[in-house]
This record gives sequence, structure tokens and C-alpha cells, in this order.
Amino acid sequence: RDDGGEFFRVTKALHYRLPLFGTGIELWRSTGMMPRRLGTTFRQEMKALEAARQASLGPVTSGHLVATGPGRSHRRPQWLNDSTVVAHVSGYDMRTGFYLVDMATGSLLPVAYQSVTGDASFSLSRDGDALLFSRYVRDLHVASQWVSDAFQLELATRKMRRLTRGQRVFFPVQGRSRMWAIQNQGQFTGWVQIGKGGTVKRISKPMRATFIQVVPSPDGEEAAVLLRQEGRQGIYRAIWRGGDEPELEPWIVFKHASIYDASWHGQYLLFTADPGGVANVFAAFGSQLVQLTNARFGAMEPSLSPDHGTLAYVEYAHERYDLKTALFDVAKARPVPASQLLSIVPRVPRVVPLTGGAVVPYRAARHLRPRTLLPDFLDSGNGNPWDGALGVGPGLTLQGADPLRRWAYALGAHYQAERMWYSLGLATHLGGVRTDLEVYTEPGTAVVVSGERVAAETVGQEHRGARLGLSLPVFADSNIRNTTLHVALAGTFSENRLFALPGKTLPQVPLEWRSFKSRLTLGPTVYLRYRTSRNVRDLMSNSGTTLSVSADWDLWEEREGDRSGMTARVAQYFSLSHRTHTGIRLRATLVAQSIPGIYNLEYFAPRGYEYEHFSARSYVGLDGLVMQPLWFIDNGLVLLPIYLKVLFAYGFAEFLYGSESDVRYRAVGAGLGLQLRLIHHLNLEFRLGCSYLIDADRLRWTLR
Repeated sequence: RDDGGEFFRVTKALHYRLPLFGTGIELWRSTGMMPRRLGTTFRQEMKALEAARQASLGPVTSGHLVATGPGRSHRRPQWLNDSTVVAHVSGYDMRTGFYLVDMATGSLLPVAYQSVTGDASFSLSRDGDALLFSRYVRDLHVASQWVSDAFQLELATRKMRRLTRGQRVFFPVQGRSRMWAIQNQGQFTGWVQIGKGGTVKRISKPMRATFIQVVPSPDGEEAAVLLRQEGRQGIYRAIWRGGDEPELEPWIVFKHASIYDASWHGQYLLFTADPGGVANVFAAFGSQLVQLTNARFGAMEPSLSPDHGTLAYVEYAHERYDLKTALFDVAKARPVPASQLLSIVPRVPRVVPLTGGAVVPYRAARHLRPRTLLPDFLDSGNGNPWDGALGVGPGLTLQGADPLRRWAYALGAHYQAERMWYSLGLATHLGGVRTDLEVYTEPGTAVVVSGERVAAETVGQEHRGARLGLSLPVFADSNIRNTTLHVALAGTFSENRLFALPGKTLPQVPLEWRSFKSRLTLGPTVYLRYRTSRNVRDLMSNSGTTLSVSADWDLWEEREGDRSGMTARVAQYFSLSHRTHTGIRLRATLVAQSIPGIYNLEYFAPRGYEYEHFSARSYVGLDGLVMQPLWFIDNGLVLLPIYLKVLFAYGFAEFLYGSESDVRYRAVGAGLGLQLRLIHHLNLEFRLGCSYLIDADRLRWTLR
């Protein structure tokens, strides 16, 4: 629209004030055009612009396709010899890591499953025997704290060694008999040397600049430095003229383009730049600068074979980065006009003094205003908020937290069973320990049996109390495979009593159940996730083991006497096929109680038996689950803020046995599921299935 962008301001304002609408309604209001007409017009204009853009490119480089695949991302290929490259590869149907690629057949051989930083920063050692790379390492106890460190992987032995600890470094390279890296330094980055014991020493003087990559020359006498300063991103030459600190001289800086990566091969410096808006591969040698590729959507991360005959590079295609090759012939390449380059640039990047106000300590109390107000529902007593003894429990929950989440709180209010119910939660971190405090009053249900010939009757049960919880996570390994231990301890002081449901009277129950009686409970929990892994499009882990154990012990109880109980679950994950993302989970369950009813067994019950009355003290369960994606929708609605992710099928077999009786709950079945995101940040999953209850010999529809 020719209104100076006013329509976008109106669209954005409506989006943030009423996020219940989708982009179609927001654009409809701001532009006055129906969503269908607006979409058709937009697509037609964009197709015409794209056709004109591609026509203006001229002859397009047609490289030889070496490796591709669904969602495959081949990053920074580097030649080990004239027939093999090593690259970092990820994809929908494979584990992320370093792979050897046969350049004749395109076959991949895994070297090590390793994550790397987002720029896939890794390099070969000077002798070609090891990979140097950086990846994010999670703090041992804080889930949201990640620090980038440097690692070395020996190609022959597959042994990995951590080079730094907590140094915030990335893109390590070996040059001049020493190791260099880029280090985060406040809002900018600097060039550092990695010494013995993982220490770092600053190479460059402090400046308001972002160092992106350092590429040593083959002889080690100089280096190409990819640097961004004052909005320009180009290559500078680092030359040592005595001493450890190099001088930086401008080398290749475009007027209206940026340079993104570089690699040095003999006399040739290869790099990626985007004059004209599309990333392509360039080469600098002597006083010449030429363009080697002309791609439709982008070619990048070039590497030259040892015999200087073949160029390997990465080319962007729909949802993937393909590995391609082309003949390396600079004589046939297109020279870069001098007019595209800056004719005058500072010899050394200009140092700009820091400006701005004084730095003040971060205080969480200044940022604790409420951030979200969400509608939700209390459980109605049988797992379905729309159909149960207590009726619908609509309510609102107000949440807030400071940006670093040192403190978080939630206040909820709900109306159910003709009265209001409340809850208040407060959470903070003390070192690595998370502390939670909750004060609540909430409804529940209980089943009362007055006599052998009288039918059981459901009544209301009011709960109120306070809970204090301490939890300590231990992130032992956070990589392609993850190992996490979570230990928690909770103490709960609660009171409960029975009450009559709306429109009913309370049946004959002992007097002590009509008034509040107190209980103090201690509940330890241990959760272990051991070497689990999950690819991008897997619906659950494709390998690994999980174990969860929780217990509840009454320190005192005024009404029934002390109670104790324990639940334990162990699960093993498998994948029938990484390509089809078929996942399998086998799981065993144990529930042990001193008296029946300590635990709500709805969570453990086979599908279709959720609302049964479980009267035994102990149960043993076995179950299996198969999940198979059918359609990765990956699309959103324009009238409502709903993003549809994936439609999947699932099958299950679930068995639960009472240890003190011959009661068995067995079910098998299948169904369809849908994963989606609602209102931009709420991840939901719905499963509709049909469960065959073996012992009851009947079918039952289930919705979860």
C-alpha cells in the first residue's frame, strides 16, 4: 500500500492489543481488503517480482549435486583429500553431527554426533588430523544458561577434548603455531588466543567492533579477519610487523554488500558476499577479485580441493542446504567491478569511544509487572472440564516474571461448585536451587459408600493449604544426546473436608469429615533422563531411557493416620526408522500405597479406564506406544491465531494389574493426533482414539 506503512502500524497495534485474532483479520481492518483477495493480490505481485528478479540474474550456475535430503543442512564442507570432505550435517531424518562425505557418491559416514554453534563454526587443524569447533554448553544447574566453548575432535580416534571452560569463545582455528578464536566481549566480540589450560589472551585492541572469523594464511604469516564495524562487514588483512599484536589493514570491503565467511587455499582467498542481494562465492588472488557462482537463492561456504580443481560449496534450496561442486576455473569467472568496492576506508578500524549512561546493577524488582492474563479451567473431578460432578470451572490466571526469571509469580481465581477458588504461586532461584511457594484452595471429589447395599455417591472435597518445594536440576550432558538428573523435595501442609455438591445434600458421613483436618506431607522426587536424543521432526525421543520415582509420606494426619505411597516409571525409547520418524516407547509402572486412594490413578490408567474406581493398594503396569507422523502441515490460519504443526497416527497397548486382586485393566487401540500452537505461544496436542477394553469386551472413544 502506498500509505507510508501506516497499514502496518495499525496491523501491529491490533495484533498486540487483541492477540485472539489472526493476521487475516488484522490486515483486513488495516487495508480494507478481504483476506482472500489480499492473499491473491499479494501472491501475484510477489510471483511477478520473483520472476523478474530471476530473469535479471542471467546464466545461473549449475553445479553438480553431491548430497541432499529432507531438511538437510550441509554446513562448511572442508576437504580431507581430493575425494572426501568433512561437513556438519543435520536434517529431518538424521542425527546432527560431523560426517565424512564421499564426493563421488554423496554417501555419508558419521564421525561424531555433535552440536555446534548456530554459525556451524568449525575448522581443520593444520595437519588435517582434527576438527576444531565450538558449541554451547549448558550450566550444570541453570537450564537457561548456555556458554560457548571450544573443543577438539581427533578424526582417527574419535576422541574429543574440551579446550576452554566458560570462556564464551567460538570459531577456533589453528594459526602460527597457536590457536585463535573469537570471544564475546560485552555487546561486541574480540580476537583472542587460546593458551594452555584453556586460558585466553586478547590479540586485538578493544574497539567497538564485531569480529566474526579469523582465517590464517597457509604459511601462517598473515590472516584474513572478517570484521563488522559501523554497519560494514568486510575482510581485513592482519599482518605482524613485530610483536604479538597484528596490524589490521582493509582488504575487501563492498559498498553495498556484506561478506559472511572466508577460507584460504594456497594463493586463493574464497569468501561469500551478497552484492545484488543474493549470496554467492567469490575468490581473491593477487590483485584480482572474481565471482565464481551465480545462484538463484544463495551459494556459500566455499572450499577448494587439495588439487585446486574442484570447488565445494553449499547452495540453498527449499528447506535445505545442498552440498554441490563445480569446476574451479578463475579464468572463466566474472571479474568484480572496482565500483562495487570502497575506494577509501580507514587503514585500521576507527576506535569509537563508548557513550551512554552509567551501568547500573540489574534489579529484578523493577521488572515484575504482570505480563500475561490467561483463561483456563479447573478440573471437574473426572479429567474433563466440561462434564463432571463439579461442573465447569472457568477462571483467569495472572502471570508475571522479570526478564531473567529470577522471580516469577502466578495468581489464579476460578468459579466452580457455586463458589470462588484461589491460588497464589511464587518461584525464585537461590543459586542452582529453585524454590517454589504455593498457597491454594481448590475443589475435588470423593466417593462415599454408606453401606453394602447403597450405591456409591460422589461428593465434593475441599482442599486448602500451602506447599514449599525445593528442586535441583543437574544437566550432566546437553548435546545431541542429553542426560539430566532432577532431584526435588516438597513439603505440603494441607486441610480437607467434604461438602455437598450444588443441588444435593451431603450423605451420612462421619462428623470428622465435615470439618477441616490437617495433614503434613513430605514428597521427594527423582527424575533421570539418560542419553535421550530427538531429531527435528520426531514426535518423541528416538533413543534413551527415562526413570521417574516419587513418594509421599505423611509426617502426621489428624483423621486417617499416617499414609505413604510411591510411584515409579521407567521408559525406553526406540526408532523404527529415522527417515519416517516412527517412534516407539516401552514403559513399566509401579504404584504402591499403604491404603487405597492416595494417588489419583487416572494418570496411570489405560485409555478408556480413566474414570474407573481403583480400590487396590498397589498396581503394576506395562504399556507400549507407537507414533507415526502422517502430515507435517507447518501452516497457520489467517482468521484465527492457530498454527498447525503435524497430524500423526498412534497405536497403543496398555495393561494395569492390581497386585492384591485379580482385577485387570487392559486396552489396545489406535487413533489420530494433532499438534498445534494457539495464540502464538501455547503448544497443544489433541489425541482422538478408539480403545478396545479387552476385559470388558467393548469399544470406547478417548480424547486427550
